Amino acid sequence: MAGADQRELQQFVMEQRQKVETQTIIAGITDVCFEKCCASPGSKVIGPSGDTRTEQCLKNCAERFIESSNFIITRMSQKGH
Repeated sequence: MAGADQRELQQFVMEQRQKVETQTIIAGITDVCFEKCCASPGSKVIGPSGDTRTEQCLKNCAERFIESSNFIITRMSQKGH
């Protein structure tokens, strides 16, 4: 395989790994935050009148999850160097 082809393949693989990592984070956010914020089956996430408690819980949960994930990724990359 030529050098240019090898670099293209490596770039493609890296992009696919990033997509998988992003999807994994989104799935984690969904699982954790719905478990925490939507207490009972069939409860509305955001009702017509705007269930601000549930909405705020989901927002805060997702933000904390993303912050935690970014912190871990940063730490891991620092330890790798």
